[in-house]
Amino acid sequence: MKNKMPVLIAVAGIALASIVCFLTGCESESADTQVTVTPGGATIAGGQSIEFTASGGYDYTWSLSDPSLGTLNTRTGPTVVYTASSSSSSSGTVQTLTVISSIAGASTVADTSTNTTTGAGYNGSATATTYVQISQY
Repeated sequence: MKNKMPVLIAVAGIALASIVCFLTGCESESADTQVTVTPGGATIAGGQSIEFTASGGYDYTWSLSDPSLGTLNTRTGPTVVYTASSSSSSSGTVQTLTVISSIAGASTVADTSTNTTTGAGYNGSATATTYVQISQY
């Protein structure tokens, strides 16, 4: 007959750890349930740059509504630098920057007045946007 004692001890240890966490609370690293981009919008001239920062989540991925209007220095991370195209055809246009981030929440509710997206649940993602008005000067 095989020795089953080590298996029983391992199961008992996991059960005990689960009970202790249930009774006393266990900390785990998780992101907020809201993603925010700052600044919430800007006006810059063609050829100029501006830095945007996302917060409240982790694993940030950025995109542009129209890549012909400007460029990002990177597509990942909490901070990006947007540089507007210096072509005269981009003057007066609006570029939308969107960031998708992993958050604790699985469902999202957008609040356009505060430029935030809120989630509820676990292991989800949220999207936040900001805008750049490209001026002539």
